[in-house]
Amino acid sequence: MVSLIKAYDAAHASDEFFKRSLQDLINKSKEEPIKDVRNSNKPPISIKDENDFTNIVEAIYRIRCNLFHGGKDANDTRDQVLVRDAAMILRQWIGKLIDSWK
Repeated sequence: MVSLIKAYDAAHASDEFFKRSLQDLINKSKEEPIKDVRNSNKPPISIKDENDFTNIVEAIYRIRCNLFHGGKDANDTRDQVLVRDAAMILRQWIGKLIDSWK
């Protein structure tokens, strides 16, 4: 079975939507780190590059938590971009993982 990291690597190597969304997420996190609206004690996340796997996973999780717990504004352009990028990354990444099970 392919691991999450191998599926990530496969998506990164072969999918332009994944690469663009990932680079956009990285850039957005460098412009303004991604905060946790539930817990102000957690440091904001800034993703260094496409190999910063831990912060990529944490950023996507944080975006998801902020979305479901009221920390995202549907009228905020940055929030829209963060949610869209995270969704595209997950769609392609999990798709590669599922493909590996066939």
